Amino acid sequence: MKPGEQRILSDDGVRKVQSIIDSEGLDAKVIWHKDKPVLSMEDAIAVHGIAPKNVLKCLVMKDRKSRIIAVMAPGDIRIDIKKLEELTGLKKLTFVAGEELIAKLGVEPGAVDPLTLPQRVSEVFAERSLMEKDFVIGSAGSKYCGLKIKPADIIRIVETTILDLQ
Repeated sequence: MKPGEQRILSDDGVRKVQSIIDSEGLDAKVIWHKDKPVLSMEDAIAVHGIAPKNVLKCLVMKDRKSRIIAVMAPGDIRIDIKKLEELTGLKKLTFVAGEELIAKLGVEPGAVDPLTLPQRVSEVFAERSLMEKDFVIGSAGSKYCGLKIKPADIIRIVETTILDLQ
């Protein structure tokens, strides 16, 4: 990827997220933080000044047949991968990250947002405790832009299977 190309991809991702917010009438807000990329939960806590429970993790995984899924969860929850495999029938789940994330989904680390996930993966799952949150902040399609949104709004427009994954 050429210098500057990554920034264009990021801005395009944010435009797509903003378009979904507008077209669906979501009570959500895009929050730019151009000087500080968010690549981890610790980054999100520092940049947005929120508790771990309000950080939205969008984890991308693949099974042994290379089927790609996404799992959304609050930042304070550790997903039980074995339980996820048992509940879904997926086998040998591993995380998709770094260059593989770019190659398979066309999105850079820190830019996986909850609103465009269905266009990129075969299935989306959410940890049940996510639904208890008044709001979460995840990526808005760029590691330099956050999305403050109600989990109920995500679930309303994204076909999601809610599971107890702890």
